Amino acid sequence: MKKTVIFDFDGVILDSFPNQYKWFQHISQRLGRTFMHSLEEFKSDYVEPVYPNMYELLGLDWKKNKSFIWGEYTEYMRNAKVGLVPGIADVLEDVRGLSLEMAIASSNTSDIILKHLDSNRLGHYFRAVITKEDLAEPGRKEPRLKPDPCCLYITLKQLRVSPENAIYIGDQTSDIVAARRVKEKMGKEMMTLAVTYGYARKAKLMAYNPDFIADRPEGIVPEIKKAFSL
Repeated sequence: MKKTVIFDFDGVILDSFPNQYKWFQHISQRLGRTFMHSLEEFKSDYVEPVYPNMYELLGLDWKKNKSFIWGEYTEYMRNAKVGLVPGIADVLEDVRGLSLEMAIASSNTSDIILKHLDSNRLGHYFRAVITKEDLAEPGRKEPRLKPDPCCLYITLKQLRVSPENAIYIGDQTSDIVAARRVKEKMGKEMMTLAVTYGYARKAKLMAYNPDFIADRPEGIVPEIKKAFSL
């Protein structure tokens, strides 16, 4: 029976939160808005789906400025220098050593995710990489981003894994909610492992009662072992 570890990308594998903070400073300035948040305030207020929720929270009018924002975002991210979460490559190697399948289920774009996987030589660890482009549906203006569980449905079906044999590792409350909502369509709930070094504060994550929690990357593998009784 296959056991699968599914990772979110930003904040779990990629240390992108500081860059995301700088991005919102940048786009606020470009749209003539004053950006008043400190880094910690930004982390406390951060919500998903990022668009429109985070843009609207900051008064950036997603609907009106969507085309301009995407153009700016593409150019900004092309030049951004973002590294991996320190120690995460060792985590992936250790998970592989447990003979567990791995996948990524993210709301980020395929070009950004694949660029970082390729440049850091991590692509070979993952049997599936589900991205924003996979979440579009005919007739919908926006893709089904978390907390919608669409990215997890797709991942589980592609790998032919039942939810109870999988665990989702995320850093935001929307990751926990998405994993719990898998049961709506697949009849069974998957486990959740929340990491507190990413985009959300620990107290915020704990309020959603994840099944397991890790404060540092090196804490991930012991929790996976507990989850699968290894």
